Amino acid sequence: MDAADLWATFAEHAPRVMPGGLAPARAAGHGWFAVLTGEAHPDLNECVLTSRARAEDAVELVEFIAAAGVPALVSVASTAGPDAPARWRPPGSCARPYVSP
Repeated sequence: MDAADLWATFAEHAPRVMPGGLAPARAAGHGWFAVLTGEAHPDLNECVLTSRARAEDAVELVEFIAAAGVPALVSVASTAGPDAPARWRPPGSCARPYVSP
């Protein structure tokens, strides 16, 4: 199965896992999706730049998170476009690499 298809499946299921919160918001673009609860902890506001992500997708995702006004956990696929990871980080954010087993 294609990795991009797996991300799409995950995006469809994520809102079912985290359906509520103070201000739930869901959105997706070409190479990203976000499931926000509106809570003040990043682990409760999950976002992904998928393997289809480009720089403009990262910008769209950051704008969506900023508009929600919550901290978010952003996972970046290792196969995302080379310019996407560098563009997702808004000022004051931090990046911590983690490679899934």
